Amino acid sequence: MTVSLSLIVCAAVMIGTGVYLMLERSLSRVLIGLMVAGNGVNIAFLVVSGPAGEPPLVNQHDPVDISDPLPRPWC
Repeated sequence: MTVSLSLIVCAAVMIGTGVYLMLERSLSRVLIGLMVAGNGVNIAFLVVSGPAGEPPLVNQHDPVDISDPLPRPWC
């Protein structure tokens, strides 16, 4: 799995900028910092989820270890 370095750097910069702005005393800067940090966290979720077309955070090489999330009831 390859991770885009530009997305990691972008997420880190946005989260860092958001935290810096949240430490200010002005309410408008705190709100802008909250929005910027939230967008950075969303980009971090995209990085963690992996490549397109594969399930996120699951090792697909060994399907025996995966349980069925919706088991069929006995009819």
